[in-house]
Amino acid sequence: MKNHIFYIVAILLLTTACRLGDEEREDSVGDVNFQPIQVDQFMLVGEDSTLNPSEWRHVFPTFARININHVHSGQTHQLDFDPNEEGVYTIELPFGAYTYTLQIEGGTTEDFLPVEASGSFVLTGQSINVPLDATTEHGLVTLRNQYVETAQLVVGENNYDLGLLESGEHYYKYVRRSLPTQLQIQDNVNLSNFERNFTMRSRRHYHFYLNTPPVQQEPDDPSQPVDPTDPIYPINPIDPGEPEDPDDPDDPSDPDDPSDPDPDPDPDPDPDDPSTGQVRFVELAMGGFSYEERPLDVPGQQVENFVQDADGNSYRIIRIGNQYWMGENLRTSTYCNGDNIPEEAASNDWLSLNSGVYTRFNGDQNFGRPYGYYYTQEAAQDSRGLCPCGWKIPSNADWQQLITYLGGNAAAGGRMKNPTTDRWKYPNTGANNESGFNAVGGGWVTVTENPDQYPGIAGPYNWLYERGAWWSSTGNYFAQLYYNRAEIRLEEFYVAGTANAFTVRCIRE
Repeated sequence: MKNHIFYIVAILLLTTACRLGDEEREDSVGDVNFQPIQVDQFMLVGEDSTLNPSEWRHVFPTFARININHVHSGQTHQLDFDPNEEGVYTIELPFGAYTYTLQIEGGTTEDFLPVEASGSFVLTGQSINVPLDATTEHGLVTLRNQYVETAQLVVGENNYDLGLLESGEHYYKYVRRSLPTQLQIQDNVNLSNFERNFTMRSRRHYHFYLNTPPVQQEPDDPSQPVDPTDPIYPINPIDPGEPEDPDDPDDPSDPDDPSDPDPDPDPDPDPDDPSTGQVRFVELAMGGFSYEERPLDVPGQQVENFVQDADGNSYRIIRIGNQYWMGENLRTSTYCNGDNIPEEAASNDWLSLNSGVYTRFNGDQNFGRPYGYYYTQEAAQDSRGLCPCGWKIPSNADWQQLITYLGGNAAAGGRMKNPTTDRWKYPNTGANNESGFNAVGGGWVTVTENPDQYPGIAGPYNWLYERGAWWSSTGNYFAQLYYNRAEIRLEEFYVAGTANAFTVRCIRE
């Protein structure tokens, strides 16, 4: 009897021990929560040679991998994640001591930040938070997307295009440290070229922007007071330097460092020089960086915001009076609702069209920005919306409000036109682009059975550099500018036996 009792107690004890063992094994794993990647603070280089913390939000690739190694067993684990996503990245691991490494590799230049991180941790409980403190050998170049026609970096002997944020607000590129770098920009106002040289340093943020600093001009008539709203703009390049930083891992003492300030900057140009006088010039400046979440209410100036069409093209927004206009001609091939707009070269087939099409000047695929696409009236008036959603083609009333604000029909055209003779035929009368509208002489497209009604045309594509024409949503009207006049007119075209295609400027609804 005693033996039976002994065996029963032994079995119960063994069963209890097994259950305890199972529970202990189940509790011997925990969660490791890796925190978002943290990089040592990037410092923004100011035009006054100061260093301030940068507000830039780093861009990473959409895929990264953390390699985790158990110190005693040598067993390896991997955690794949998107470092751009907010929150922690979690993996379940057995208790123990671990080391980890993260490496986002990069070359000379990248559209993402290359980083490395490594460390160790000991998991002994339900969860542990592990920081990803990373280092990088790259610095950052950014350029505000304002007045920019083209932009690229020259690093060493190679040219690189800058990436563009999804918002369209800034161009950017990460560049490996200690490399001589040159930023090359062409503005879309005067087609002037700008170059800025500097040596990239790790964790430095070089931010550039094209600016239009006003300078009073002498009136043509000395008896008349100077109009403060009618400035001219000299070229005033700023070549930034940078203070020495004892914590900088790069050598700041190179006497040939091309980031040293130019000892002999160009003087202001002669305002009587026809290549510079009475023209809104831009300067390449360098300074504070911030994300602009809302447009700035500055009359007559570009606001710090952009709008995208259904194709994803970004356009500057400018405020003129109380109106918000796109600062460039439309170049979309998709209606607001997502439907495709066919591209069709101008021909007599246009006379029997039942739906909208667009063309490029002379059907040239390389002929796009800044002239935009040329849309038939069917496309311009399509209910699916040619302009970006929330925007519209201006009516005659919208055009007239703009004209009135800019001084009336006789002068408003000059205040809207790009001031160069690269976008307009000489003499480009009255052009100063004071409004920032930056109208170019793109001509228009006409297919007609009655060419006598259109004296001076030869074929469907006409008036390039001599006239500019933009659709109105009112009837058969369009707004027209001229190379040899400062005026703007709202014109009505012939309808019977005629198909026209004009460019488009959208206005916010």
